[in-house]
Amino acid sequence: MPLLFDAPTLKDILSTGAAIHKESECHVAVETDEIRLRAQAEDRTIYFEYSLPRSSPHVTGDAEPDSFWIKLDLISRFLRATGGDEVRITLPSETPDRTPIFEPEQLTYQAPSLITAYGHRLPDVPASDIATTFSIHHGEFAKAITAANFIGGEVQLQINPETSLIEFAAADPGGDDFIYVVQPEQVKQIHDSTIRLTIPIDILRDLKQKIPPTTLVTIRITPHYVQYTTKFPTADSTLTLYIAERLGAIPDGKVP
Repeated sequence: MPLLFDAPTLKDILSTGAAIHKESECHVAVETDEIRLRAQAEDRTIYFEYSLPRSSPHVTGDAEPDSFWIKLDLISRFLRATGGDEVRITLPSETPDRTPIFEPEQLTYQAPSLITAYGHRLPDVPASDIATTFSIHHGEFAKAITAANFIGGEVQLQINPETSLIEFAAADPGGDDFIYVVQPEQVKQIHDSTIRLTIPIDILRDLKQKIPPTTLVTIRITPHYVQYTTKFPTADSTLTLYIAERLGAIPDGKVP
C-alpha cells in the first residue's frame, strides 16, 4: 500500500537532503517503525540523516519495509512546482520495474531508483563518550556561517562551558578575519570541556537557509566530528548532521 505524505513536510525533507550531495544521491529506508533518509557529501566531510516515525500524523499508510537509492533534487523541484496538500508515494517494491512513484494531486512523477553500486557508501559513525554539548537557535549558527563565508571555506569554533563562551571565527592569509560571539542569554545549555576545532562550511552555506532561525539546535562535539541535531521540519522528526573536522572525513561504512 502506498504512503500518503503531508506535502509541505515532504518538500522540506527532500530539499534539505538534496543540499548534501552534489548529485543529490540519497538512501531511503522505509522501516517498520520509521522512515530514514541518509546522504553523504562526496568528500565525506558531512553526513545527513533524517528520521520520521511511522506513527507521525504527517505520514500514513502501511507500506511494507523497503530500501532504495534515489536522486532527491528533481523530485524536490517537481513537488515544489506543484500544488496540493498530500503526496502519494508508491515504493519500488510495489512497482514492476522498482521505480518509486510520487503523485501530488493528479500529477505523476516516476523517479528511477539508482542501483546500489552507484550510491556512495554511508558511514559507520564512530560512537564517542567524550563530548562537549551546547544548544542555541539555528539563527545564531547561520549568522556565523554567513560571516565565515566572506572569509573562506571553514570556520573555527571555540567553546568554554565555564564562561558560557561560544565563539565562531575565521581568517585568511590576506588579513581578513571575523569573530562572532553568541551572547550568553542565547545559550540554552552548555556543558563538559573547553574545546577548539575547525570545520568546513561548503555545504553548510546552502543548508543554513533551509532551517528556520528560531529552531533550537543541539551541537555535540566529539574527537571525530561535530553532530548537529534539531527537530525539523516537524516536532516529531529529527534532522542530524555529522560534520567532519578540518582535514578529516567520516569513515566509510557498508552500502545498504
